[in-house]
Amino acid sequence: MAQYKYSMIFQYLSGSGMPGDFNLKGGWTESLYDPSISASSVRQFRQLAQARAGLLPKRSYISGIRIQSVDPSGSAQTFAVNYPGRTGPDDTNADIPQAALLLRLRELAWPMSVACGWLPSRTLISS
Repeated sequence: MAQYKYSMIFQYLSGSGMPGDFNLKGGWTESLYDPSISASSVRQFRQLAQARAGLLPKRSYISGIRIQSVDPSGSAQTFAVNYPGRTGPDDTNADIPQAALLLRLRELAWPMSVACGWLPSRTLISS
C-alpha cells in the first residue's frame, strides 16, 4: 500500500523585530502520513495548516507545505504558502516552538494519521 507524507514547513524569527535587535531565524516541520492522495486530501491539509498557524506566536508562520511519496520512495512537491501566526499583542495562548503538542482526534474528523502513527487509544503525539 502506498504511503504519502504531508509536511508543514514552519519559520520563526526571535527578537522584537526592531532595527538593530539581535534576531535568530529558525525552522521546523510537522508531518502527517496518509495512504492516499487526492485533491480533497490536499485541500484538507491546507485547511489544517491554516488552523495550525493560528496557534503560532507572533513573528512565526507556515512558509510551505510538502507532499511526498514515501512508500514507494518517490518525488515530492512543495507549495509556497504564507500562513502567519498571531498578530495581536497577546502571545500567552500561542504554541511555543519546540514544545510537544498532544492531539486527540476522532477518526471521522480527519482521515490522516500522524507521523508516529495511531496509538491504540486514538491519541496522536507530535513533537
